[in-house]
Amino acid sequence: MNFTVRRTVLLLTAAAALVLVGACTPTETGNATPTANQDPPSGAPTPSGEADVFADVEECQILDKALVNEGFPPARKETAGGERGCITDKPRYGTVGIVLDDQQGIDDVKSDPSKLFGGDVNGRRSLLDKESLPSTSGDCTVYLEVAAKARVMVNTALSRGTTDEACEFISRVSVAVEPQLPKVK
Repeated sequence: MNFTVRRTVLLLTAAAALVLVGACTPTETGNATPTANQDPPSGAPTPSGEADVFADVEECQILDKALVNEGFPPARKETAGGERGCITDKPRYGTVGIVLDDQQGIDDVKSDPSKLFGGDVNGRRSLLDKESLPSTSGDCTVYLEVAAKARVMVNTALSRGTTDEACEFISRVSVAVEPQLPKVK
């Protein structure tokens, strides 16, 4: 699978997962009233009543800092995988992305259990997802815990290379991402 197709599949898979999760909400009885479609102010409570754990975090800065010695161009906003996403591409190498998710924790990751491995990054609970894209190789994702219902997803899809090489690379990147995240709540 070529790099452009793999990157598109990666982004669409992440977007589809977020759409599916967003489509499954509890039903409540009562009268529906329209609300303004606005993001809450920084640090404001989320729909769950908790303060936004990512209020003072800028995803592209995190990714750029984590990749400072890897030869990637500056990251750019990418919302296909979630509103708080960023991505960067290095020609003939691959793509690296990050998504800050304040709606799902790492216990909510749905993946093939045979390709999902628990662990920690700098003492923070994590999951490594080998070949998170169905029927591909050379991709890997690390999920980092931030709160019961908040996580950071850091992923890569290599233009050439194996899944093990992708997981080794994204594991190094996640070690650089982790200190920039809010403490686990």
